[in-house]
Amino acid sequence: MPASLSVGSVYEFFYPRANYAGVRKKLELRRVQVTEVRDLVAQPLERSTFEEDPMLLRGRWLITGQDLDKHEERSFYVASMTGVKLIDQCQVA
Repeated sequence: MPASLSVGSVYEFFYPRANYAGVRKKLELRRVQVTEVRDLVAQPLERSTFEEDPMLLRGRWLITGQDLDKHEERSFYVASMTGVKLIDQCQVA
């Protein structure tokens, strides 16, 4: 797991509005409370996920959590995140 990301904590970062190869990156500020950190080497995505969206830029780590601004669960590839800052740290048992 990336040392800087932990379940239960809230992070602020910039993420591309469209995270695709060949698309100009227009970044938007996101705030997410992390509920899962997934290592895609240990737990690979389904083949159908790749086939549905082959141009999506992916990386080894995928975080899922509650997007505090959009009020819904979202997932983000850590490799596409920039300017990551911890804004609230929670201890999860």
